[in-house]
This record gives sequence, C-alpha cells and structure tokens, in this order.
Amino acid sequence: MGSFNALSNESLLMATVLIAMAVIVSYQQKIRLELEILHSALRAVVQLVVVGYVLHFILVPTILCLLVVYCW
Repeated sequence: MGSFNALSNESLLMATVLIAMAVIVSYQQKIRLELEILHSALRAVVQLVVVGYVLHFILVPTILCLLVVYCW
C-alpha cells in the first residue's frame, strides 16, 4: 500500500499556530491555562496517532484479502 498523507505541512503549521496563539493569550491574560492547553494538544496528537495505527492494522489486511478474493 502506498503512503497517503492527508495533512499537508501548511495545515499542521496552522494548527500549531492556533495552539500557540491560545497559549499566548492565556499567558497575557494571566489565565494560567498554558500547561493545560499544551497537555491537551499533546494528548490529542497521541490519541490520533494511536487510532491511525489501529485502523491501519485493521483495514490493510482486510483490503488485501478483498483484493485477493476479487482477483481470484
């Protein structure tokens, strides 16, 4: 299977900039949510990576089996 990258570098950069803006606003307004924002962003990235790998290992063998059956 070929590699498919649904996210471009620009979209990842824009998401990072939005998180950085939220951290900066929290710091300037003295809301003290900087660590929570960063923790939540990191947790979201880890969860999405794990779900991506799980789906990859579930779907790739299924697709390969379907291709073998179809081509048979």
